[in-house]
Amino acid sequence: MTHRPQGQWAFADSYMEAKAARLGLGLAYVPAELVADDVERGTLIRVLQRYSLRLESSFLYYPHRNVSPALRVVIDALKI
Repeated sequence: MTHRPQGQWAFADSYMEAKAARLGLGLAYVPAELVADDVERGTLIRVLQRYSLRLESSFLYYPHRNVSPALRVVIDALKI
């Protein structure tokens, strides 16, 4: 099956992307935890699952910027 979608949506955050999917506007590539309840209720379904990557966690920060002591504790804990 081939489908050529009409139009294009671009979202800067996963919450808005998930909301668009709930409204039936198209597919959403969002963290599973964000739509787990929707999938359980059947209001959303998983598609292209074998192409979905499960990334553990990514935490980014700028090491050259001044880091508060509180953030330093979090960074050091996440490095473990």
